[in-house]
Amino acid sequence: MSKPPPLTGPKVRELRVEAGLSQAELALKAGISRATIQLIEYGRTITPRSLRALAAVLGDITLPADRITTVEQELAALREKFDALTGQGAA
Repeated sequence: MSKPPPLTGPKVRELRVEAGLSQAELALKAGISRATIQLIEYGRTITPRSLRALAAVLGDITLPADRITTVEQELAALREKFDALTGQGAA
């Protein structure tokens, strides 16, 4: 069985349009902001929370567990870099 393609901004837009939803309607149904939908569609990294919310609404999205894990790891690495740059976090 082939691995499903990762969920990307263009794929979110494609599924949203197929479902006949505006960005605002999708945002309302997913419980996230319209601005977040817009950013995702233009290539912003999708957070695990947003990914799950979009999957629940759009239904056709296959969520490979490794993709969610990868996003969570990317966010953790970014938090560590931010903390290092700002002097926050564990000393």
